[in-house]
Order: sequence, then structure tokens, then C-alpha cells
Amino acid sequence: MLEVDTNPNLEILFCSLNSILSLDLGNNGALSYLNCFSNQLTELDLKNGNNVNLNFADGTNNPNLTCIEVDDASWSSMNWINIDGTATFSEDCGALASLEEANLEIRISPNPTKGMITIDLSYEVDNIKVIDGSGRILRTYFQKVNSLDLSDLENGIYYLTFSVSDQKITQRIVKY
Repeated sequence: MLEVDTNPNLEILFCSLNSILSLDLGNNGALSYLNCFSNQLTELDLKNGNNVNLNFADGTNNPNLTCIEVDDASWSSMNWINIDGTATFSEDCGALASLEEANLEIRISPNPTKGMITIDLSYEVDNIKVIDGSGRILRTYFQKVNSLDLSDLENGIYYLTFSVSDQKITQRIVKY
């Protein structure tokens, strides 16, 4: 673990190419640049109450990182694209971990896609939203669906947000 919580004025952090397992930046509200690629991260906490000022975040090549805790999962998904496909953003990774421990998983394939995607959900959802890169909600489904046809959408990056109880899980989809 790299400990930086005693430095609330930290603005820039380069900690790439190490073997860091855990990084808690919850007390670093002044952070504007984060580069932590190629580590062994299993925990990354960016929930510092000021994510909108974090202009750049790169957490790629951290194969064991599945959840990044943030202030707003939808906003983070749309603004920070430098994460591995196995990682998701959540406002509460502990709650997400509880969902995962209960074998409540989301699998989307193929990703990237030309249009049709299959969604494998092991639980019921309150709703599913398709969101474009500017944050516009393009579609909302109020029931569990097994597939979506995105072929009418322009090529680009989209986000599927799954609402389960009070939790939101966001997955990035690339349409080509």
C-alpha cells in the first residue's frame, strides 16, 4: 500500500510500474492527475469528494483491479477511459463486492461489438440505461434483458448502467 492520506494537497501522483496492491486517495481532494498503470492493484479508492477536478487518471494494466471507488460512477465512466475492461466504477465497492460474493455478476459480450450484445445477469435489476459519451441517456429498460441491439448507434464508446437496489454498476461498451 502506498500511503498518501496525510498529504491532502497532493495534486499529481505518478506511481506506475510498481507492485502496489492498494491505493487510497480518499483524503486527496486536490488531486488533478493520477498515473498508476502497471501495478498489482486490487483496491483503488478515488472517492475524495472532488473527482471533477481529476483531469487525468490511468489505471490500466492492473489485472486484479475489479472495482474503483469514486464519487459518481456514471461521471467517472464517461470521463476516465484509461482503465482495464475488468474494472468498474462504483460509489461503494464494498456493496459491489457483496453483490459479487453472492455470485451476482454481469457479463457482456462481445465487447467491442458491431451491434448486438448479449447480457448475462445472475440477478434482477431495477433498470438498465444506455448512455452516450456526453452523458445523455439513450435508452432505459425497466426489466432484465438478455440482449441489446446497438447497431443503430454511431461507432464510439457507450455505457450500460445497471441499477440494483441502491447500487449502480457501470460497464463500458465499445461500438465499432
